[in-house]
Amino acid sequence: MVMIYTDGYMAHDPGYVRFYAYLSLFSSSMLGLVVSPNLVQVYIFWELVGMCSYLLIGFWYDRKAAADACQKAFVTNRVGDFGLLLGILALYWATGSFEFNEIGDRSRNSFNRAHSAADLLPCLRSWSS
Repeated sequence: MVMIYTDGYMAHDPGYVRFYAYLSLFSSSMLGLVVSPNLVQVYIFWELVGMCSYLLIGFWYDRKAAADACQKAFVTNRVGDFGLLLGILALYWATGSFEFNEIGDRSRNSFNRAHSAADLLPCLRSWSS
């Protein structure tokens, strides 16, 4: 939907191709994030989504407002991404696996405080947005 709408909006912009390259990479990264079978791929695709967000927010980098918003988004995302990384590492430490199926199986068999803390750390990422 976004690609269809922005085609008319961006048709005469000199950065049309660059914009669609960023938007296509963003869409592909989002798809990869959703279909990832493990936490390592989730983190990789999450970083790609963040990078594309940064590029799209700062698309008109020659405008001060866009450049400032781009910087703010970058710093905010880095803080949240660190929380996500800590959560992923804590889940690995608690379960010994990055695979969603194995994490679920092992969490059902033995629940402890480390699991609940590990489950909460990735929430830092969403709270930072």
